[in-house]
Amino acid sequence: MICHKHKCIFIHIPRTGGTSIENLLGGVNERGKHKSLFSLEKKVDISSFFKFSFIRNPWDITISKYFAPYYRKINKLSNKSFLYFLENYFPAPNEAGDSFHDYFDPSKMDFIGRFETRETDLAYISNKIGIELDPKFSVKQKEMQRSRSKKHYTEYYDEETKQIVAEKYKKDIDYFGYKF
Repeated sequence: MICHKHKCIFIHIPRTGGTSIENLLGGVNERGKHKSLFSLEKKVDISSFFKFSFIRNPWDITISKYFAPYYRKINKLSNKSFLYFLENYFPAPNEAGDSFHDYFDPSKMDFIGRFETRETDLAYISNKIGIELDPKFSVKQKEMQRSRSKKHYTEYYDEETKQIVAEKYKKDIDYFGYKF
């Protein structure tokens, strides 16, 4: 998302609580949500913009995707297991990919916040771009947490499914230092 008013580009990775940020910024979506920095930099000179995004623990975001409406419908209709989902799912049609690296080159970003430290990171971004991105505004984040049961993401995994995610997101896990 490009916000000319605040001279920023927000790369909205699905299931990271980005809808509330987009709503607060009121920027321009280039034909839909979840565009990569790679696609945006083909259309605009990104050098004068503050570029930021949010990432999330790969094991946690995978559970969030599994329970997301798009996949929940497929899983329910097909009565497929979490293991089947991990072995066969693909990004939803409006997504640029699975890996955080599918959305941006970290060296081209000015700030990469974490879902896990959202409040602090939003305060930092707010200071940088001159608009308050109130973390308490994030209705979507609360909805994401309610979309599944109150179980912690680790409770959905066994050794096999844990390893599948570790391999699928190896580059992200290694680069950003995430642990199960």
